[in-house]
This record gives sequence, C-alpha cells and structure tokens, in this order.
Amino acid sequence: MKRWVLLIFGINLAARLLFLNWHPAVYTDSVDYMTALERVRGTIILPAYPFALKSLNHLTGDLQLAGRLVSIIFAALAVFPLFGLARAVYNRRAALFTVLFCTVSPLIFRWSLRIFPHGMYSFCVLLFFYGIFRSFEVRSPWWLAAGIFSGGVAILTYPTGLVLVPAAAVAVFFYFLVAAGRERSLLPVLGIFLAGWILLGLGFLFLPRLENLTVSAFDFLLGFFPVSLPGPLLLSRLIFLGAGWGLILLWGLYLFPAPGRKAGWWCRRPLALLAIVLSAGPYIFLYIWQHHLAMSTWYQEGMRTSMRSLAGRWETWLDYYLVAYPYVLIYPVAVLAGIGLVLTVIRSFRQPILRGWTVFFIYFFAAVFYTLVVNKWWTPRYLYMLVAASLPLAGYGADFLVSARKRVPRSSGWIIVSLSLLASTVFTGFALYWSRDSFADIRRSADYIRENLGGRTVYSSELRKVGWWAKTPLRGYTQQSRGRVRPGDYVLLVGWHTNLNTELRYLSSRYTLREVNRERVELRPLLADDIVDWAGRRLRRRANDPVCWEERFNLQTLESVIVEVIDPETGRGMDEGKILTPSNFGLWAGGEEHATYFDSGVWEVVPPPEEGTGVVVELAHARAGEEGAFRFVVYADTEGDGLPDRLVGESPLLRSERPDQWSRWEFTAPGGRIFVGSRWPLGAWVFIGAPPWPEGGLGETMFYSRGGVPHSRARRITNLRLSFPGKGEEN
Repeated sequence: MKRWVLLIFGINLAARLLFLNWHPAVYTDSVDYMTALERVRGTIILPAYPFALKSLNHLTGDLQLAGRLVSIIFAALAVFPLFGLARAVYNRRAALFTVLFCTVSPLIFRWSLRIFPHGMYSFCVLLFFYGIFRSFEVRSPWWLAAGIFSGGVAILTYPTGLVLVPAAAVAVFFYFLVAAGRERSLLPVLGIFLAGWILLGLGFLFLPRLENLTVSAFDFLLGFFPVSLPGPLLLSRLIFLGAGWGLILLWGLYLFPAPGRKAGWWCRRPLALLAIVLSAGPYIFLYIWQHHLAMSTWYQEGMRTSMRSLAGRWETWLDYYLVAYPYVLIYPVAVLAGIGLVLTVIRSFRQPILRGWTVFFIYFFAAVFYTLVVNKWWTPRYLYMLVAASLPLAGYGADFLVSARKRVPRSSGWIIVSLSLLASTVFTGFALYWSRDSFADIRRSADYIRENLGGRTVYSSELRKVGWWAKTPLRGYTQQSRGRVRPGDYVLLVGWHTNLNTELRYLSSRYTLREVNRERVELRPLLADDIVDWAGRRLRRRANDPVCWEERFNLQTLESVIVEVIDPETGRGMDEGKILTPSNFGLWAGGEEHATYFDSGVWEVVPPPEEGTGVVVELAHARAGEEGAFRFVVYADTEGDGLPDRLVGESPLLRSERPDQWSRWEFTAPGGRIFVGSRWPLGAWVFIGAPPWPEGGLGETMFYSRGGVPHSRARRITNLRLSFPGKGEEN
C-alpha cells in the first residue's frame, strides 16, 4: 500500500509540473502574495505562504515560478496526510480511493497550479487532522504536538484557519482527559476541579490582580478567534477561568506518579508536555505578526462586523455556497461523500474514532462556511479545503459500494466509482483548457507597455497586475482621474474592470484616439471565479447574486485595449494604426447613471423641423431587459416660453437583449418647437454625460422630471441620435 501512495504522490507531482507554465497570467491576489513581505506594516496577507515563496525564490530566482512551485509541491504532498487521515479513521482501501479522488479533483488540481496559498493551507490542515487522530489511535503526544503545530502554520497561511483554534484547544484538553482517565478514577479529580474553580471564581470577584490577569488572557484568546459569545461577559470569563484551571489540573495529573505507569515516564512526559506547549508557537507568532509587525487584525475585525453588514442577506450567500459545493466537488463524488457521511454517522455510535471524526468534520465544515458567508468571500476556490476534507467521506462511500458481498452490487459499485473518477478527470481537463488564458489579455498588454512605452505617461484602469508585469510607473485611470488625461498620453483600458465602450466614448469625445494595441481572450469559467466580465454590472446585484456563478457555463470574451491620445496640433500618430473617433462607438455618453431621482429627459431639436417632417429617433440601452427599458417621448412648446408642456407622441416600452443595443422609433413633426428624449421606469439605468453634443442638432439643456412634465433643467446629454430620412440629413 505504501508503494501505491508513493506512486500516486509521484503522479500528482509530475502531472502538476507538466502544467507549470500553463497559465500565462496571475491574479491580483497572487501579486499581493508575491509582494507581501516587501512592506510588512499594514499588510493583510498572512505570512506563511509568502515566506515559503520567498524562501524558494532564493533557488529559482523567479517569484512567479517559486509561487507556482510552492503551490504544486504542497498540493502533491497533501496526498500523505490525506491518506493517513482516511486510513486512521476508516481503512486502507477507503484511504486509497480518497487520494485517487484528490488526484483528479478539478478544483484542487486547477488552484494548485496558481500562486495561491490553498495548496499549502490544505496540506497543513490535513496534517492537523491526521496528527490529532493519529495521536488518539496510537496514544502518542508527539503526533498531537505535530498536529497542533501544523494547525498553527495553517492559521499563518490562510484566514479561515482561525477556526482551528477551538479545535486545537479541544483536542489538547480531550487528550489529557483521556490520559488521566486511563490511570485514575476521575470522580475525585472532578471534586478537586469544582473546589478549585469555586475558589478561583471568588478570587476573580474579589482580587483585582487575578481579575486583570484573567481578562488579559481571555482577550488574548479572543484575538485569535473572534466570536460574539452568548450570555453575560462575566459568565464567559468565569468559564474561561474554569477551563484554564481544568487544563492545569490535567497537566499535573499527567506529570505526577500514578499506579501502573511505564518505566521512563518521569522524563518522557515532561518532554511530551513541553512539545505540546511549544507546538502553540505559530499561534503566538500570529498574535505578534498582527499586533506588532503587520499592525492589522483585518480578518478578525471583519468577522466581528460582517454579519451585521449582511443586513439579513446571509441566507442568499449560504444558498450559493451550498449549491456550489456539490458542483465543485463533482456531483458523483458528492453522492459518494454523502453515502460516506451517512455511514460514518450511523457507525459512529459503535466506534469512538468515527464519533470523533464526525464531530471534527461537522464543526470544521460549519465553521468554514460561517467565515466565508459572513465575510462575503465568494468564489469556489474558497471551498478548496472543504473539498479536500470531504474526500475521505467519498473514499469511504466508494469502499462501501465495492465491498458488497454479492457480485452484482459489487460490480455496480466498481462501475460507479470508475465513472466518478472519470467524470472528475474529464471535468479537470475542460476546466484547465477553458481557464488557461484568464487575465492573459492584461498580461500581454502589460508586456506591450514594458517593451514599447517606457518613459511615456501611461494610464491604466488596472494597476496591480499591469504594474507587476510592465515594470513601468503607471497612473490610475478612474472616473475621478480620467479628466487629467492629455494629448500624448497612453491609456490602457481593461475590459474586466472597465466598460470599454463607455470609456472609449468619453475619450473620443474629447480627443482623437489611435488604437495601438488590442488583446482579446475567450474562456469559459466552469469552476466559476472572477474571470468573468462583470464591468458595468451593479455591484449590489453581484453581492446578492454572484455574477461568477451565473456565468459559469457562458463563453466569456475579455478585451484590453491601449489607445494613444493624439495631439491635435502636431497630429503625431495620425498616420499610424487605427484612428478611433466618436463614430466608432455611436454618439458619446459619459457614463451610466442609476436614475432614481428622475424618470424622463428631453432636449430641444434645433432648428425645429417643419410640420409633417418624418423624424427618426434612436437611443442606446444602458442595460439589457427591464433595467434599461425606456419609451421615446416627444413634447411640444404650445405656450411659446421655451419649455416643453404637452406630450405629443410616445413609443411603446422598448427593451434590449444586451447593453448598448440601439432602439429606433419614428414620428411626424407637429410643427414648432419640439423636445425629444425618453422616459423610463424609475430606477432604470440611462446614459448621461456632460455637453457638448458631438454632432450638434440638439440643445445642451436637459429638461427632466419625476412623474410629471419635464420642466427641471440640467446641462446633460445622452446617447441620442436624430435623423430626417426624407431630407437625407442626420443629427
């Protein structure tokens, strides 16, 4: 069996190394991990993964290569604690199925190729579980110390590791309780514990020094695992005091003589206790890191406040995670895991180790889901460790199916297990193929800037990834800074972050643009993640209804474009490349506006068309469907005061299938002054910008209202086109 495990480890390592350079680009978080130790103060990145990355970088000389190798190596090494955990809890065959499922798991394989801490974190958590269960299996405090230490490294690697703190405390307490129970009657011990607890409680109430010491230790513990404890704070502190006294009492019983102890206990037990105490070193370092080095307790503070910020919407997030979980686990494997969980619960009444594993798994599963939901961390890669933790259950379910006594059920079990492995393998292949070019358009655009635009002023709507690859000073391009762009500057617009059409319309309305480089990628986010085009979508909607989950099967086309702002005096660049003008994008609209304070807007037609003239009005929808629906309207000025006062024409409610799609309506001019525009359901999205109109033909004053005749005024324009087919003219 050991040879099989070594062979599977070799396959895991070799298969991942084959895909070492599969992805040409990295995520923004990956850049943060690679640079986290350059400026420790203020960073929210935990240090273990960046430290491992930096250490390997001394050998590779390439941070990206080092980051990928750390992820790959730890993901492959996870085979050993995963096999050991499944073997200790179940049996060898279940353990073998477990590591086979791990080898072909799409989520695990895909994210172990990225510069993310999930592979290292998963290895440490699995070693934490294995150390604890191995210690109870062979009654070894050394395995317990190794597991506790590994759990501390996991906490230093990824924030959800904070949920291991209570698990580690319970494991230590339970180990010493079992050790005491094997050697002594626990009834007298219980009496000593209660008497000591009462005395300490009285001391806490009447001795200020003891109270201050207890409160400091209590706050120190909650600094690791931030929760809102139920009941009065005084009661929580007294319980904490009792738990500390109980642990000290158990340690004393562990160290002092008892009948029937083996020879050599007097030196082995103090060393074992010292090892367990020292295994808490990573937990102490986490406190030092956050409170004295990084000066950031962002994760703990976020967990304290995020539940309130959800404002009752946490059920929606939980629903998405629960729906996504069997999908990322792969449905047939999820079925096997469900079978394994049911069998584990049923058989746990007779087997203590299964009872312990059931409690640990349910706690870990619920606690991780809690941290993810309250912090609104959405994307399936956050489920990486939950997938790994569920694989022993899937292995046990597979073992149950293939262990049937009768031939037909046993053969059916082998078929089901084989199909599950095949389904995972095929899905892994598709996921790797379709995600290969995620953010590759940004990488290639950054390479172009580095190779061709050194020393130029370059604005970019994405700074972290572009700056990492371009190695060139960049200026941020935002709605606040875009007005500072000047002729001779270059602008990189990244489609994932920015609505390209909107920004190009804005720039082309002010300057002549020359397109110097355009990159395009296509992908399908089967394991839905941030590699979907959500630029311009409503973030509130995204929070309630994660875009990446909705788009998991849809083909994504992402573009990044670099344009040069042409100097109108010198005309430099006019004879090179593709010239972009307002006509490339239709009439300009400065941006999208969520129109919650007005529901109509019209502009005067100048000069007014003669009576009976056919007029065609066209307008682009800012959003698809109901969010961008509108009606064309025509008002007349019957009182001669220059204000619209009578509705003379209105189109049906018009909707579009996609953003930026144009709708068209035709009417006959009534004669005299007229005003054309649109009205929409209150709260729809419209295109709004500042004057002047690129082509003229309409006044620069927008007359608007909310539920009445549009008399209010503002200097605004929109994406409106006016034409007169009978005259062959267009405004």
